[in-house]
Amino acid sequence: MDQRKVNPEWFAIRDKLAMEACSNDMHAYSWLQSIMDVVEIWDDLIDGDKLVTHKDIHQTFINLMFFIPQNPFFERHKTYLLPIILTCVNAWMDANELAKSENRRDKQAAWWLKQMGVELYGTVAFLTGGYNHMRDISLRARSILAHEDFEDFERELPCRN
Repeated sequence: MDQRKVNPEWFAIRDKLAMEACSNDMHAYSWLQSIMDVVEIWDDLIDGDKLVTHKDIHQTFINLMFFIPQNPFFERHKTYLLPIILTCVNAWMDANELAKSENRRDKQAAWWLKQMGVELYGTVAFLTGGYNHMRDISLRARSILAHEDFEDFERELPCRN
């Protein structure tokens, strides 16, 4: 069951986790929120399962062209963050292709790969609080942010193709 749809507190739990991952560094938090907003809109555009407004698109491009590049956290850590972002994007693109397969194992791989963005929570935790902080955040992030069961993902596959 998709936790975003059945648990009204899910978004508050996610946001609290993000702040904790960022060790209360407001620049890190702003960067993480901006990048996740971009990812959400990109996913909605590709899946075609949600209406994306012009306002959403404008905000996404403003994030990409202004807020993300000038963010002090990103400026300090971009050589560390960019390869991880690219790896996450590549995994998500693979997930979109694997989701089209008739093979159930490929669909299961797609379900896991589409959640690679969770790596950004652990990465931010590492950069703001060190290895032990990353270890504290990463498992909780995987549990909280994996908001839908495989069965829900599989049911929605026709709109993802």
